[in-house]
Amino acid sequence: MPTYTTAARISSVLMYTENSSGSQIRLTFDANSLPTLTEVNDLIDEIEDYIDEYTEQSWKSNSVTTEYHDFISKQVRGDYIDRGGYNIYEIQTKKKPLRTIAGGSGHKIEAFRGSGTGWYDFVASATLGVAMYQDVYWIDYQFSRIYLFSKWPMEGKNTIRITYDYGATAVPNGIKYATTLLVSAQINERYEMYNQVDKDSSPALNQAEQWRERAHQVLDEYRINMIEVI
Repeated sequence: MPTYTTAARISSVLMYTENSSGSQIRLTFDANSLPTLTEVNDLIDEIEDYIDEYTEQSWKSNSVTTEYHDFISKQVRGDYIDRGGYNIYEIQTKKKPLRTIAGGSGHKIEAFRGSGTGWYDFVASATLGVAMYQDVYWIDYQFSRIYLFSKWPMEGKNTIRITYDYGATAVPNGIKYATTLLVSAQINERYEMYNQVDKDSSPALNQAEQWRERAHQVLDEYRINMIEVI
């Protein structure tokens, strides 16, 4: 289901009209419209995925199940820091922003401790805190990072796996606006191409390009802010 915008918002931007008993009314997307309501909602979903990728974070509630992380050596990106026999492992989640890792919610932070021991779940068995002793973990939600404090060696490929919730708790107005513009631009462009309109002489296609440019100006602000935080 669309989250960042609605078909009604798209209709208000496009201002398409249809005849009804001799009068012009705004087009309402439904099963018989061109495009249909289902097609518009599918397009919104596609644009939402694009925006998440472009801004490098999600603006809606999502979850990740069993996301693997590698720890190859002590020198790689500062992931592994030796502290008097104990090791601090830093994990940067692949999806942002990290929203929740909590016991009783199906969330996990698992470390592989060898074929004999198997996977150890910090959320279920360790202590959440900042003290430097065996099997403590803490979470930096601002930077979407997890820290594990343990004497167990965890270097290797796919030796950490995590399950967590991510995404913003509310969609900012700027994201709603940019999504609406991008979807409207896509529909406008498809409609004109369907009607075989000359691109160089089509006001609608020119308008689509302007909407797309404005949308990316807005998205760039969110992207820059996220980069500055990280």
